[in-house]
Amino acid sequence: MPPSLAAHRVLKHYFPDSAVTLDAALANSLAKIPEGPPKAAGITVGEAAAAAMIAARANDGSGASESYQPSSSKPGEWQLTPDCPATGGVFLHWGKATPFAIRAAAGNTPWATQPTR
Repeated sequence: MPPSLAAHRVLKHYFPDSAVTLDAALANSLAKIPEGPPKAAGITVGEAAAAAMIAARANDGSGASESYQPSSSKPGEWQLTPDCPATGGVFLHWGKATPFAIRAAAGNTPWATQPTR
């Protein structure tokens, strides 16, 4: 149960427009668990896990949106496609975001050799 509550809180934090759907899914999940101390403890753990995840990802570089506008129309260079937004290529900033599961980006410490925490 805690993972579903933690996931709900994190998703709701990052995707507030989906609150109604997420709240309904959480209510459905929680309704299947009998009331009592184990459920209350699970909710507490889920809330703490969500808060820790949100705090850990604060200022991680994923929020400062950047896009790319091609400066040339030369063959072999990336061009806007018809379905591309007017701002150009999106999510350029994700290349600068702190990785989720590894400590370094490619070219630094290989992910397979990084020590576990």
